[in-house]
Amino acid sequence: MTEPLIRYDEEDGIAVIALDRPAKRNAIDSRMAAELDAAFQRFARGPARAAVLTSTSAGIFCAGADLHDPPTEAWRALPEIGFRTDKPIVAALGGKVIGLGFMLSAMCDLCVAAEDTEFHFPEAKLGFSLAAVSAATNRLPPRMAMELLLLGRPIPARRAYDIGFVNDLVPPGGQLEAGKAMARALAANSADVVGNLKRLTLDVLGETPSQQHYAVRRREEAMMQGPDAEEGLRAFREKRRPDFTRR
Repeated sequence: MTEPLIRYDEEDGIAVIALDRPAKRNAIDSRMAAELDAAFQRFARGPARAAVLTSTSAGIFCAGADLHDPPTEAWRALPEIGFRTDKPIVAALGGKVIGLGFMLSAMCDLCVAAEDTEFHFPEAKLGFSLAAVSAATNRLPPRMAMELLLLGRPIPARRAYDIGFVNDLVPPGGQLEAGKAMARALAANSADVVGNLKRLTLDVLGETPSQQHYAVRRREEAMMQGPDAEEGLRAFREKRRPDFTRR
């Protein structure tokens, strides 16, 4: 039996979603991206009121995309790009946070980082990148975003904390417990108020062009895979008028 690459646990009203591919430094391949998407969908639809996104490896959060099996559909697993939920997501980070891992952490709502955390987006040095990373730029001061994305210069946890990208700094190894404590505090609050204030805050930030692009893709897929599309195609094959009232 194939071991999962994403661990999912629920406790105390919170979901803990952990990257678990230590042999590859949590580099995200196609299967891992699909499992992460499924985990986020499970959280969005389930009873947990807040989530923690973390890693089972204390020394690294994510080495980015696996270039031996690039996850072309990884955008589906990115909060506010591939899916939306009004429930809050806390990133609990330690060690290297690289490329796609940076995108994941940036799109979470809150962030706890160990003091040994380092954010790195080296794509400009590699010669390729996903445009989806632009969605993370409104989570950073503009010149810091330019430094991270264009220069590919790593940003240590302390500096990320000083500019407000990280909410809490903790000793190395303490990020998961700190993230869970924050998630439990969120879960104890009014879910209605938390959800609405999260959405209103993100509405103020606005959507980047890449978010708008993927939003159109989500709508298109929902339309083409919906019951009306199924009925319309069936009616065409059966040479009859479609009945869109049937479900």
